[in-house]
Amino acid sequence: MAVTLRLLVADDAARLTVLADSARVAAHLRDRFPQPYRREDADQFLDYLENNAGQVLARAICLDGVLVGLISAEQGFDIYRFNAEIGYWLGEDYWGKGIASQALGQFIRVVFNSEYMLKRLEAQVFEQHLASMRVLEKNGFIREGRRMNAVYKHGRFHHEICFALENPNWPKTS
Repeated sequence: MAVTLRLLVADDAARLTVLADSARVAAHLRDRFPQPYRREDADQFLDYLENNAGQVLARAICLDGVLVGLISAEQGFDIYRFNAEIGYWLGEDYWGKGIASQALGQFIRVVFNSEYMLKRLEAQVFEQHLASMRVLEKNGFIREGRRMNAVYKHGRFHHEICFALENPNWPKTS
């Protein structure tokens, strides 16, 4: 099982649509991740990445060369300009196989060695999403806190767990 990351391309829209059109996938993501997820949503997302390349770094997560999910980091601005929020998801058929953990480990190296000059990565996880928390912890993220009733999803409030990882190579000396 070879987990790799690659740049997304326009031809990925159809596969993204199939993977992302799942209520179970969307359940742990922000509402801007549409449900149902249609082809035009994938096209708009790929356009968003292209138009925001200076602020968003995204990669396709591939298993043996096949797209199975997505991982991204969105750089903050103003006083948060050296931080980025990460997010990731996999199609349901790929859950529980260690793919997200491997992909995150690879992505951390990409992000911290990029031109974005990031000091820190942050992730916010719905409290009930234990699998995502394990992925973060396996990759060295530290649980920094719990935001009570900070998330409103599916008609109710949820607690949010905040994680962070600092760049061990900061400051950049190149």
